[in-house]
Amino acid sequence: MDFIADESVDGHIIRALRSAGHTVQDIHESDLGAHDERVLEIANAGKSVLITEDKDFGDLVFANGSPHSGVLLIRLDGFPPPD
Repeated sequence: MDFIADESVDGHIIRALRSAGHTVQDIHESDLGAHDERVLEIANAGKSVLITEDKDFGDLVFANGSPHSGVLLIRLDGFPPPD
């Protein structure tokens, strides 16, 4: 499965997915500082599922109807949610 990892995603998750054989594009490596709209465009263009801890993507996808190939909101136990 192909994923795009937003800047909010911990590196441990990216490494674990890659180790499991998934393709993961890390926004830290390719488009650091990209706006949420751009990150969603990148994910959609590659037909990749976006992994994020940022609830703003829910507004883009559900409220605004932006095209997407899936958005996975994660919250890790023991880690504070991002601001």
